[in-house]
Amino acid sequence: MRIASAFSSAKPRARRPSGARCQVRRVGLSLLPGHNAHSLVCWVVAGKIVATYTTTDGTPKTNLLLISGWWGLSRHFHYMPELGAALCWGLPALFQGAMPYAACRRGRAWGFRCVLTRLLDARYFYFLFLLPLLVDRASRDDQRCSLKYGKAWDEYRRIVPYKIVPGVY
Repeated sequence: MRIASAFSSAKPRARRPSGARCQVRRVGLSLLPGHNAHSLVCWVVAGKIVATYTTTDGTPKTNLLLISGWWGLSRHFHYMPELGAALCWGLPALFQGAMPYAACRRGRAWGFRCVLTRLLDARYFYFLFLLPLLVDRASRDDQRCSLKYGKAWDEYRRIVPYKIVPGVY
């Protein structure tokens, strides 16, 4: 027997999809628009506002503003995992660091200078850099979308009042 014939076949066998693959396909197809152009998210019709706008060359276009799911909680909810990851990056160290702090070695363990020095440490710098950046970006996006969509954006802001953190901002 030749080695090549033992490990390969002349004609590849057709593989039948497994049960798990069929289920993933079914779930994926259920998220696509159905018979009446209703998008299903977890088998519930997605809430949306149809917003029209005109481009710079004057052609009218339409977009969908989602008001269900994560985008029903806040307009920029997708910033939350980014902020959470940035915060969790430094949280395992908490206030225990390898770097010596002059203000903390003098016996003032929780003085203002000590706490400020530790918060501005490199472990929390990414979160403290990202937070005002994303807050500013959400405000600029809100202004731009208000100019672009007009009354549809005002309706969207009425339904989804929070920008990033649901219930807070």
